[in-house]
Amino acid sequence: MGVLNIETGSIALSSAGHPSPVRVESGLAVELSVPPGPPLGVQHCHYKDHEFQLDRGCLVMFTDGLVERRGSHLDERLALLESSLRASPSSEPGPVADFVIDAMTSDARSSDDIVVLSTRRRVADPAII
Repeated sequence: MGVLNIETGSIALSSAGHPSPVRVESGLAVELSVPPGPPLGVQHCHYKDHEFQLDRGCLVMFTDGLVERRGSHLDERLALLESSLRASPSSEPGPVADFVIDAMTSDARSSDDIVVLSTRRRVADPAII
């Protein structure tokens, strides 16, 4: 779960087991480490928020179906994800999501569901206001 303050670019994230999101900005792909809590519905618990600054970057959140493959090491798949995100020709959310899905699924079909959610904060140009 994430809550973005569109005024400041601060985002508070918590996880019920999904992989940590990645911020893509200026040719870099940086994992925003969000330690997972228990899956939803397993027990009554409180999830800890972790705050990050989004600024002008694109935030990419995804399910484990994007990176996990039978017979492949997870660290290698996460490295492929990060290199794919760095190689994306666009920083717009839609094209980033399309590009990373194509890159991560070109070798084999996943036996799991794949969900990719990407977003970015639009910063108003002060000259226009």
